[in-house]
Amino acid sequence: MTINPLLRFYIEGIVIYGLLVFILAFFTGSLLAFIAALPILLIVSIFDAMRLEKHKESINIGNMISLSIIIFIIGYLFRIVFIWRFDQPLEKVLIYYLSIITIIAYYKLSSREILFRRILIDLLAGLVILVIMIFSTFGSYYILFYLYGSIILFDWIRFAIILPAMITVGFGEEALFRGLLQNIFRDRFGVRKGVFIASFIFFALWHTAWIFDYGLTINFLYYVLFTGILGVLLGLAYEGSESLLPVIIAHALWDSYQGALFIGNVTFNPIAYFIAFIISIVIYVLALFYIRRIISSLYRKLA
Repeated sequence: MTINPLLRFYIEGIVIYGLLVFILAFFTGSLLAFIAALPILLIVSIFDAMRLEKHKESINIGNMISLSIIIFIIGYLFRIVFIWRFDQPLEKVLIYYLSIITIIAYYKLSSREILFRRILIDLLAGLVILVIMIFSTFGSYYILFYLYGSIILFDWIRFAIILPAMITVGFGEEALFRGLLQNIFRDRFGVRKGVFIASFIFFALWHTAWIFDYGLTINFLYYVLFTGILGVLLGLAYEGSESLLPVIIAHALWDSYQGALFIGNVTFNPIAYFIAFIISIVIYVLALFYIRRIISSLYRKLA
């Protein structure tokens, strides 16, 4: 009996990039698996995705929305187990793998077109997205920290150490949420609803797995809501670029930036903090409204 090539790749992906990573982390520790092994598996998965191109003409996927949700559920179950057991989201390569091979099969595209086209412009667009993310989130607070004498330190060594792992995070999550889910829901419901469903609802739900660290607290609910809004920002930026690479770069650098940033001696007036919070919301609304236009304009001028 002949097995559907896509189904065979799904089974291989779950075994290699799900169970193997679990075994590796169990015996060597999650830190080694996350920093060293996952980027290697990520590169191998790209070549596996290219292999699927030989079979894509014979693939009939059917209901892409159902298939996309199944991929989300598989990744989420692995995510819960990895965070609960190792306190690390080691499912990234698995969701990247499942997402990319499905994108290739559905859109009949070359993986090189998906990941490597317009590399220089994509890199610049990724940096622009990152600056918008940082300014929208921290801009007003940085002014407060400066005025009240808070300590702001950035550890470049830590940034360089965690960046490879965060690139893996960017690849995995952007392939799933922007490359797969957002494309599918956008094609079905339009841009606004597609971005909201994939990049807000599903992206926020994805981060509820961190309840094992936060507990069911106000801070946890704020974290989930904020990640959903950040997901919409990335989703709109993706619509402006029509390329995964910029949002992968921005996502990876954003996570690395947060991991290397230290702010101490935070003591300032609650009223000032509230004002900074309101200003941050206003900036975020403007960013959500304009980021797609900014990125799209960048590509028109430089393409």
